[in-house]
Amino acid sequence: MFKILPLLALVFFVGCKKLDPQEIHEKEEIRVQYTERLNMSFPSILGFNIPWIISVPTVGATFEQKYKSNNPYLGLVEDVKPVKVKAILVDPVNKTFDFIKNKKVYIKTATQPEILLARVDNLPNNVTNEMFLIPEEGVLLDNYMTDQMEMRIEIDADKSLLQTVQVVIELTVDAKVKN
Repeated sequence: MFKILPLLALVFFVGCKKLDPQEIHEKEEIRVQYTERLNMSFPSILGFNIPWIISVPTVGATFEQKYKSNNPYLGLVEDVKPVKVKAILVDPVNKTFDFIKNKKVYIKTATQPEILLARVDNLPNNVTNEMFLIPEEGVLLDNYMTDQMEMRIEIDADKSLLQTVQVVIELTVDAKVKN
């Protein structure tokens, strides 16, 4: 009994501590960046492929593609903002984006209207097979992070590739993880 009483007193005085309100911390905000790779295909204007590039007066063209995401974590983020939009010309191999003068990328969903996501104007002729577009300021993508999305690309071109063009769009977003 004499051994238990001091042990209980020790547990009571040492084991119980009153919380100081100054020591209580709110959950810290957690932000992540995520990159989604989206493939686009622009058909040849001739309907078949030949490996030539011809100069043409500046013409506009529009291409659309639907995407289905299999990311199960889309609903766990908010305050989603585009931080980088990169286009990579993957086919035809050894070609560059020098045929493009201006490019705009739009997105929409079944429930959200189309918005301008990013653009590049007056692209120089010495561009490579990679181009960075400038994300639109103030764009918030929370309602666009769904399992289905549509992307539309508008280009102004002063040269025409007479082959099908394959482009990968890398969309990097910054998002807050919901607490």
